[in-house]
Amino acid sequence: MPSKPLPSPAYLHKRLRYEPSTGKLYWRAYAGMPQKWITKWAGKEALACNKAGYRCGRIDNVLVRAHRVIWAMVTGAWPAGEVDHQDHDRANNRIRNLRVTDDVGTARNQTRHKDNTSGVMGVDYVKRDQLWRARIGRRTCLGTFHTFSEAVVARRAAERAHGYHPNHGTQ
Repeated sequence: MPSKPLPSPAYLHKRLRYEPSTGKLYWRAYAGMPQKWITKWAGKEALACNKAGYRCGRIDNVLVRAHRVIWAMVTGAWPAGEVDHQDHDRANNRIRNLRVTDDVGTARNQTRHKDNTSGVMGVDYVKRDQLWRARIGRRTCLGTFHTFSEAVVARRAAERAHGYHPNHGTQ
């Protein structure tokens, strides 16, 4: 069964109000909706937070994510790629915090993993060798170093050279 098309940006403006200062969406009193729905929902914050921390929900039975809806409303077109939260805060849907990128761009703006023990992504201590190792990507080793700070310098230089976002590895 084919999926329903995404609502047009013009239609989104009829159904939703976007507040750029807060990054929040609110339901509008739309004439095409039953009065019972308008009474209950008009003026209230639209879309609910899912387990992953994204605001999402349905508009005319089409599942949408708030950050993608906001991009469509502000730019006039649905995003062609991934919409990335630059500050890693999935609740911060201010347009200045959103950017369209691809999978690689999203991967280059990740939060630090919870199991990271060094405090810097791509830097770990190799007990067997008693050296610090710096890596970038899944397989590229930047070398081993006698000090943590040398490994961090190597990792940061590689991040700049490979176009990583300045927020990569924070939080």
